[in-house]
Amino acid sequence: MSVPELHAQAAKILYTGPLKLGAGMDRLAIATVIACAVLGGVAGWGLAPRVNWVLAQAAVILIGIAAGAGAGWQWAVPWVEEEWIFRAEPSPASQILLTVDPAGAAAMKQRLRRAYANDRSQAAMALEGEKWLEEHAQANNVLVLLRVADNTMPVRTYEQLYPLVKTAYEHDPIACYHWFSGTGHPSAEQLGFSSDQFAIARAVVERMRAVVITRLPAALPLPDVGPGPQTLARQLRANWQVGRFDLDAVDHPRMDLPDERKANGCYTMNAILSEIQRFDPKYRRYMINNAFTPKLNPEFAAPR
Repeated sequence: MSVPELHAQAAKILYTGPLKLGAGMDRLAIATVIACAVLGGVAGWGLAPRVNWVLAQAAVILIGIAAGAGAGWQWAVPWVEEEWIFRAEPSPASQILLTVDPAGAAAMKQRLRRAYANDRSQAAMALEGEKWLEEHAQANNVLVLLRVADNTMPVRTYEQLYPLVKTAYEHDPIACYHWFSGTGHPSAEQLGFSSDQFAIARAVVERMRAVVITRLPAALPLPDVGPGPQTLARQLRANWQVGRFDLDAVDHPRMDLPDERKANGCYTMNAILSEIQRFDPKYRRYMINNAFTPKLNPEFAAPR
């Protein structure tokens, strides 16, 4: 990766890190090609006696070696490299690819192998990993932290998330949606974040990644306390354009949504976080739970 590309990556909020292969992987790839070439030579040696001429026998063996090496390069090396990053050198970047959809692990690995075989670059494999996470954004975005079964993490996340979402919405609601929903990787400039805000946003994403990898359970709905579950819904209807609320865009994020729905998704998130801020802090944990667990409260967009 070039220096400008590294700088560009550093300026974005990524939901995964790079898939690192390392020097050991290079040696293993070379060994794989050699082993396949040897197997091809052995196969050629077995076929050679069927040919009468010595030169023809030598040609059969050489063809076997070349075919084995070519097959190793085309098919065996991508498989070895893909398995290496998941088994020999597992990292958070590879673990989260498995965690967001354990049942789809085989399909995901096949996509990584195909990407590497087509482009022969680590960057192509990493890009395919990013696409996989975007397709599984529902299991891999900051709302996970608001829904986790913990008494302090949802509140801590809310306190960091509320001013960030407000800033991002006012600057660019579509970039805001891509960021908090996990469907894209906007830069600090696109989100209107200061360097401090950008650092906080990255820390939130890293915390979310750790929660997803460790598979911490989501919270169950909490019993009613304080103002009760209907109060937040009434405030949203009184203070915001609930006709713009798009609960599905937040609960089931997708990269291919129309821009209007993405903007409305960020508007929805900004409205909910803003209204929670109006309540006494001692009720904040309950209000966060009521708003986001297990999905956005459907009462928020219900008719008056």
